[in-house]
Formats: sequence, structure tokens, C-alpha cells
Amino acid sequence: MIKKIVIILIIIISYTQAIVLAESEPSIYLQTDKQQYEKEELITITVHQQNLSIAAFDLQLVFDADKLEYVEGEETTNVMNNQLYYMWFDETGGQRKQTQEILATFVFRAKEEGTANIALQGEYYDAEGELLKAKEIGIAITIGQEETVNEEEKEETGESEDPHTSLLKTLRINEEGLSPNFSPDITEYYFVAEENIQNLEVTAIPENKEETVHITGNKNLKEGLNTITIEVLSENQENKTEYQIHVTKTSKIEEANTNLETLAIENQMLYPAFDNNTTFYQVQVENTVEEVRILAVPEDIEATVAIQGEKLAGNIPEKTIPLKEGDNLVTIEVTAQDKITKKEIQIQVHKNNEEEQKIYEEEQEEQQKIREELLKETASMAHNDSEQDQNIARTINEEEQTQNIEKEEEKQGVQMIWISIALGLLVILVISVWIFHKK
Repeated sequence: MIKKIVIILIIIISYTQAIVLAESEPSIYLQTDKQQYEKEELITITVHQQNLSIAAFDLQLVFDADKLEYVEGEETTNVMNNQLYYMWFDETGGQRKQTQEILATFVFRAKEEGTANIALQGEYYDAEGELLKAKEIGIAITIGQEETVNEEEKEETGESEDPHTSLLKTLRINEEGLSPNFSPDITEYYFVAEENIQNLEVTAIPENKEETVHITGNKNLKEGLNTITIEVLSENQENKTEYQIHVTKTSKIEEANTNLETLAIENQMLYPAFDNNTTFYQVQVENTVEEVRILAVPEDIEATVAIQGEKLAGNIPEKTIPLKEGDNLVTIEVTAQDKITKKEIQIQVHKNNEEEQKIYEEEQEEQQKIREELLKETASMAHNDSEQDQNIARTINEEEQTQNIEKEEEKQGVQMIWISIALGLLVILVISVWIFHKK
């Protein structure tokens, strides 16, 4: 029942977020030519459609400009800051109905190591000009090779000389499944352990070799919730950062599911694109936006979701949040079916102040001009193609008419030959009868 309601809500939401791709569902999604890239390597990204028949679209990609640099793409592509714009139309009128079709290709260069996210949004139209509904699925790109244990040991000397820093450079465990991906600024992590796991090996490498790292709680894991604490004390002993890994040890892994099926904000776009391995998102809204409506749907219908501490009741897991100018931190807590396992997700919603809104509107005007120019160029291309098609059709028609005339003349010539032969035979017959009669 809840999934049916969710589908209706997602239709209302303008920009859906990246979720598991369903074979039977119309989708627009991004793909790369491989899983992992080296720094300075070129990255080819393709835009695909699935189960759609698109005649035209207006596409926008939002990418991590700190880690990616745009290199080249389709002819009408325009890039401003960390946003890419591209307009496209199908010369066949959207009659191609391939289940997977590449709509566009773009090339980026990997600038820095880490995880680079690309989100997408757009408007898609069929041959009748009707707006199509489709899931929009971004992508996360890994830049840089995964460190080996030996490399980690070498890194224990640290690179930073800042005596004030109390951050980690690396944090990992000896099992797969730690979430989210490590970042020095993220201090809360989650892991579900099978019942046979007694201890977890934690690798915690500080940014500065003189930092003090103390790890507790990773031995003799008990059934239920365990908390591993990693305390990092700066070289000057003045600053301390505490990282935590919340570990649920259970024999019923399926009951410890805290994943969301959908996380979206009505008429807004999450950055990075929604992914269950991401726990911090950012959204920028206009100064006129007074509130945002957040939809958070758990994968497990037995799990519960609370936004800003308020548990979402009923079958519609959404909540409206009032906004003030500046940053508005929204906290979403998912509690699994087992009532023990929890995950916290944060969305930083930034509402523009007057100065920011002015800059935003200027950028929007510039983008609108670009879109209008692209639209005119697209229309001109379509008009030229139409005239060319008409000229080709006219030429073909004239050739067909010429061929028909030649065939008709040839046919008439053959008929005249047969008539001549018939007349000749008739004359011979008459002469033969006359000669016979004389005799």
C-alpha cells in the first residue's frame, strides 16, 4: 500500500533522486566507462534513457567542480561553474523505442582523489510535446586507487604539520559494509555485523603524526548495539574529535535495514544525488521559499522515520519544514525493524539572503538566455532539417515522375511495335486470301 502512495508522491515531485533502477520503470540515468579512475584521467559519462520515447529534452548536470573538470561534450553544451546544460531533440520525432539508448556523451577530467558526485535533472517530452515522467539517477565516481594495508602503514607518519588538527586521514574496518564513505568531517558511521563476528580491526590514521588516537569498543562485540569510539587529540592537546562507529550485531540482518527507498525534497534537488551510502546532503533554495516538503521512504515498511525528532505517522512519510535565511539543518533518523539499529541523515538547506538571491537571479537570467539561444538553435536546426527533408522528398518525387514518364513512353513504344506486327500480319493474310481466290 505504501509503495503505491509513494509512486503518486514521486510524480508530484519535480526532481526525483537516484534509487535502484527498475527494469520496467522509465528512467534517465548516467553511466561511466569503468568503475574507478586515476587522477588526471579522462572520464566518459553517458546519459541513457530506458523505456522512454523522447522527442526532446532540456538536461542539467550538477557536478563536483573540486574533483571534476569539464573537457568536452555535445555541440550545444554550455557549462557555468559546476553546472552543465544541454538541449536535444530527436530528428525522427521521438519514434525510436529502444529500451536503452545513449542520449548524450560528456567527458570530464579527474582533478582530485575522492568520490565525485554528478546529479541530473531535466524536462523530457514525447513526440506530441507532452512532458514525460522519469526517474533521474545520478552517479558517484571514485577517483584514486584504494589504499593497501602497506600503504596505510606508510601513511601513519601523516602529512599535516598543523598542531591544531584533530582529524583522521583514514578510517576503515576489516569488514565490508561500513557506511557512509569516510570523510574527515563525518564523525558518525554505521555497520551491521553477523553474529559470528567477535572483534573488528579498526584502522585510524591521523592527519598529523603527532596526534594521539585512542580506539575503544571494537573487541568482544555483544548481541545488539555496540559503539566503537575513536578519539583523536591534536598535537597541542587543545582540540579533540570523536568518531563513532555504531555496530549492530545480529543474526537477523534483514531486520537491521535502515536504508531509505526514496529521499527527496519537493521542487528541489539534493546534492549529491541520493544514495544510501551518503548521510549528508546540501540544497540551495530561493529567498522566496518559506518551507520545504521532505519525503523519506524506508526500504523496509516495518522501519520508522523521524524528521527533526518527529516520528512520521500514517502511510505518507513526509514532513514540511519552515525555513529561515541562511543554513537550515534538517535531521532524519531511520530506525530499523529491530528497534535497535539506527541511522542519522542530515540535509543542509540553505535559503538565500537578499544579496545571494540577486546573484542567483542573475545566474538564472544568464542560464535562461543560454537556454533560449540553444532552443532557437535547435529550432533552426529542426527547420533546416525539415527544409532539407522537403527538398529531398521533392527531388525524389521529380525523379519518380521522370521514371514514370520514361516507363510510360517505353510501354507505348512496345505497344506500337505489337500494333505494327499485327497490321503486317493482317496485310499478309489479306494478300494470301486474295492470291488464293485468284487461283
